Amino acid sequence: ELHTHGALWISGKPGRGAEGLQPVVHLRVEGEPTFDLIRGQLNAARAARCDVVVAMGKGRQVAGGAIYKQAEMDEVQLSGTREFIDVHEAKLDALENLVESLQGSPVLVAYEFQHELFRIRERLGDVPYIGSGVTTKQALEIERAWNNKELPVLLGHPGSMGHGLNLQAAGNHVCWYTPTWNLEHYDQFNKRVLRQGNTHDVVIVHRLLARATIDRMVAGMLKSKGKTQASLLTALKQFTQSRG
Repeated sequence: ELHTHGALWISGKPGRGAEGLQPVVHLRVEGEPTFDLIRGQLNAARAARCDVVVAMGKGRQVAGGAIYKQAEMDEVQLSGTREFIDVHEAKLDALENLVESLQGSPVLVAYEFQHELFRIRERLGDVPYIGSGVTTKQALEIERAWNNKELPVLLGHPGSMGHGLNLQAAGNHVCWYTPTWNLEHYDQFNKRVLRQGNTHDVVIVHRLLARATIDRMVAGMLKSKGKTQASLLTALKQFTQSRG
C-alpha cells in the first residue's frame, strides 16, 4: 500500500527562504501575462519570449533552492559542468530534519536537478546516488548495500532508476525533494520500494513542497495527471486564480 505523507510546506526567512526571493524568479511566458513564480501572481504586463516549460523549470529550480546561472547572475557555484547560484536552504533544512526524524530508517530521495544532488551531498555528506555518471555495475553495488540496510539515505534521479532496480528490502520511506509532473517517473520511482518482498504494510511518500511556489501547482497537476504544455498553462492560471 502506498501512503502519501502530508506535504511538508516550507517557507524560509526573508533573504534565505523561498518567499524572500521574488526578483530571481520573475519570469515571462510568450503570449501570456507575466508570472511571478514565487508569489504565484499573474501581473498585467505582457510577456517577453520565454517558453512556458522553460519558465516553469526555472521556477521548480528556485523552489528547490538554487538555479542554473544566467548571464547576469553572480556568486555562482559549480554543479558538474554547469554553474548555479544558491537561492535558499529551506528544502535542505527540511530534508535534513526528515532524515534525523527517521532515526536511521532508510529513505530513498528523488532529486531532479544536478545542483540539487550537489547541494544535498554537500549538506548530508557523501551520500550514494544513482543518476548521471553512475555505471550499471556501481548501481548494482549500491542496490546491494541499500537492501542490506547499509545506507540510511540513497539519492536517485527518477529518469535513471525508474526501472530495473529492486530496493524493497531495506525500508519504506521515499522522499521527493522536487515534485515531478511526470506521472510515469513518479509511479516507477516509488515502486522501486513498493514491490513484492517489502515487509512493511505501507510505503510512505514524503513530498517537500515550498509554500507559495510552483511546487503546489506541480503537485496538483500530478494528481490530475495533466501532461501537455496546454495543461501546464491551464494549471498555472487556475493556481493563480485560486489565490485571488
